Amino acid sequence: MTDTSTDARRDGSPGVPPPRTGSGLSRRPRVAFAVLFVACLALAFGYAWRSSARRAALFGDATLPPITRLADLEQPTDQPVDQPSAAAPADPDAVPAVAVGGANAATTTSAPESTAASPAAPDVDPPVAANTSRERTFFVRHTGLDASYGVMSVLRLSATGEDRRATPLRCDRLHFAVDRGVCLATDRFYTTHSIMVFDRAFEPLFTLPLNGVPSRARVSPDGRRAAVTVFVTGHSYADEVFSTETSILDTHTGERLVRSLEEFEVTQNGARVRAADINFWGVTFTSDGDRFYATLGTGGRVYLVEGRVSERRVTVIREGVECPSLSPDQTRVAFKKRVYSGTDFAWRLHVMDLDTYTETPLAETRNVDDQVEWLDDGTILYAMPDPSAPTARVTNIWRVAADGGGDPAPLLRQAFSPAALR
Repeated sequence: MTDTSTDARRDGSPGVPPPRTGSGLSRRPRVAFAVLFVACLALAFGYAWRSSARRAALFGDATLPPITRLADLEQPTDQPVDQPSAAAPADPDAVPAVAVGGANAATTTSAPESTAASPAAPDVDPPVAANTSRERTFFVRHTGLDASYGVMSVLRLSATGEDRRATPLRCDRLHFAVDRGVCLATDRFYTTHSIMVFDRAFEPLFTLPLNGVPSRARVSPDGRRAAVTVFVTGHSYADEVFSTETSILDTHTGERLVRSLEEFEVTQNGARVRAADINFWGVTFTSDGDRFYATLGTGGRVYLVEGRVSERRVTVIREGVECPSLSPDQTRVAFKKRVYSGTDFAWRLHVMDLDTYTETPLAETRNVDDQVEWLDDGTILYAMPDPSAPTARVTNIWRVAADGGGDPAPLLRQAFSPAALR
């Protein structure tokens, strides 16, 4: 039998052509991919434009003046200022509310973790300037709705008001002591999180990745160690289900000394505690940077624990103590305590004596979800949303007496995550 197609090709006559490898059928996936790619680009640009438009409608153009090193602003905390007027408080250590708004008010990055005020919380007018007998220096996360929103700022509070400056860093949460600070940051484009260690010139020394959403940060009083807590799952301690990871690092070497506190041995009343749902958060260090207190959560309950980094173990001390913060004299911890009403609860601020375990409720009766900062041995600082702002992202720093007396009062407007320099 003769192959007519072969004969036709040999004599030059038209035959049956061979199949083409680049047929239209093979081009269809590439065309579909190109269309899909263009559509994704259009959606991305549309989302970016919409976000920019919304931000422009909410945020102003004002910016904070810059600062390149702490020495340009810092003053000794015990340096006296102008003689206080008759309207000043009699207690020389009292720190009254000071106006911090206006053109130099700053802003912060992301919203704080569920520090919502209770519905009964009254609206608060911007505090008026008042005299104080001491100058104070703070690191804060700026939350003003302007172009500096999200910037870590340094401010000096004095009898004449506030001087606030913007550093080059943006932080979700921050803390500072002596010569080292930590800045927990989020890359919004890649949705990644990191911890940055910086010095008094705000120079990044070390940057390490974080495995979750930033929640808490605390530097030891000697500045040599830092503890960081992130949400691995969940975004609030009020969630029914959440998981945290708390790590500890050396701020002078960048070494992660403890990858997770869950690696530590846990004991209660001399017995080993073993549970699959153990979580740690809210670390606060003693002066040596080795001993610490923290919250342990398991079985739907929370406990205050004491531990040592060098021994890699913790001991349960007391139930019901959450997000502790050790006083400068190291005799008390301020903490938030769950107070139940029916099926719901609120966090109320308390102070506990570490020798007697006596708990004192503070005068702040609103719901406060924060790891507080001690201004001094007699004053607690914490963040609350500004009820006059168009978004809960704007927070103010409040103060309240640590002995349960007095009334809470606003101290710094448009600020979050304060670190008071001592």
